[in-house]
Amino acid sequence: MLIWQNIDMKKKSYSAVEHFRMYLAQNRDRFRMGLEITEQGKDTLELIYPGFIAEIRPFLAQRGSYVEITVNVHHKGEIWDCLASFEVEIKKSRTGEYYCGLCEADQKICYSSTEELIEVHCFEEFRRWSNRNILRKNCLALYGSRSGGTTSARIITPGSTKQPVSPEETVIPLAGEQ
Repeated sequence: MLIWQNIDMKKKSYSAVEHFRMYLAQNRDRFRMGLEITEQGKDTLELIYPGFIAEIRPFLAQRGSYVEITVNVHHKGEIWDCLASFEVEIKKSRTGEYYCGLCEADQKICYSSTEELIEVHCFEEFRRWSNRNILRKNCLALYGSRSGGTTSARIITPGSTKQPVSPEETVIPLAGEQ
């Protein structure tokens, strides 16, 4: 039985931003519809799917041992909703293996390095989601009350309603106007 402890981020300098830049350079062709970095901060990356609507914006952030990629929808000058989130809290066991501190105890998988943990648990999950959802045939459905309040968004596939089903719904093709 392993006894778990937090990774000491002061002793090991890990940059999810630099790691993702290298990952994307080596795996760009595995993102079927493409992916590009638009802005970089010390602990953040803003991304886009080139050739697709600008409303869908992936965002990578690192806060200490916490790394997250969110796929946000921006509409009317605000964040409308989050379509997906891929997150990892880097933990290190006493035996030197790395795992995600956000996973349930019976679902923990150990990895030999921080990089392997992040790639498998976060970057690859994000890539698979992108390949399943960011398709030219799909549309973005936006929901929100005209009087303000709660907003939401989802990706809909062919066969779903193409026209708004209520005055509060907007449907936009992911590849732009067609």
